[in-house]
Amino acid sequence: MTLLSSLPPEDLRITHTQDTVTVQFKPRKKTLDRWIIFARLGKRVVGYAVFTSEGTTRLYPMEVNVVGTYQRRGIATAMYQYAQRVSGRKLRPSGQQTTAAQLLWTHLRKQKLLR
Repeated sequence: MTLLSSLPPEDLRITHTQDTVTVQFKPRKKTLDRWIIFARLGKRVVGYAVFTSEGTTRLYPMEVNVVGTYQRRGIATAMYQYAQRVSGRKLRPSGQQTTAAQLLWTHLRKQKLLR
């Protein structure tokens, strides 16, 4: 299985929103920064990713989804790179990963696409 069959489409636009959420972890609350990244082709959203960060150094993917026909075209990689750039934090893998996520992280490390 090839991880990346082509480069992201030239007209791919990546945008984001950012907010802060408070989560109750007994016995205390945690405040997390959250970034929601959108990948768009024209007006159509073809992918999204949610990243969270506790503190100022690390960013973790919580949910990443790319529409099936657009998978393996570099869109998830572009969202990961964008999230790292706008957050100013180092991206780290989640402790729970799907097979697709494991393949993506292997690719990101091998190609040295994350700092």
